[in-house]
Amino acid sequence: FDRGEMIRTKNGKVSTIAIANDQVHDPLAYIYRLRTLINETGDAPNLVLVTTKGGSAIVADVVQRKRIKTAFGKREAFKVIPEFMDGMLFSRGGSMELWIGADQDRLPYRMVFKLSFGKLVAKLREKHAR
Repeated sequence: FDRGEMIRTKNGKVSTIAIANDQVHDPLAYIYRLRTLINETGDAPNLVLVTTKGGSAIVADVVQRKRIKTAFGKREAFKVIPEFMDGMLFSRGGSMELWIGADQDRLPYRMVFKLSFGKLVAKLREKHAR
């Protein structure tokens, strides 16, 4: 980090990403911060995801709102597609889709990772009172 910028080197190419302090997140914090920023279909929050390989600017497109089956019954949820600005979610490509509850709790009901070797689906099975 240097004065509101993150410098990233990938495959010998240096790139600079402009960031604000509230935009930078590790993978888990990214998902939890993102759920507070979406309100309707068409929203597109912009955050920076930081991993051991550096930072990646991501625009999360809220592409759909519909009732989905969850462990808690049918619930309204937003389908969110994070788009990595460098085009690479994982080293060999892939994509991610998140289903986040449309109610005030904004629970992450489902995460789908489409990878070069297959598909990984994570579903929220239970929640605990805070």
